Amino acid sequence: MFRGDSMKIRLHFPKTLEKQKRFNEKIEQEHINLMKGYIEKLSISQEEKYKLWEIIKLEIKKNAENNYPMN
Repeated sequence: MFRGDSMKIRLHFPKTLEKQKRFNEKIEQEHINLMKGYIEKLSISQEEKYKLWEIIKLEIKKNAENNYPMN
């Protein structure tokens, strides 16, 4: 249980653009894995899980296009 103690955390982020890109890709993949794992544990049919995953993929794509438009 939390007792009011604190902990300092130091984060070191990649310094080059290439390393930042790889780091972001790893974070994105972990988010996908977490979502897939969560969906898989839901008490719904495989068909409903598939539909849910398709909706999520469309939302991810839509948000990516809105945040990073391709010219």
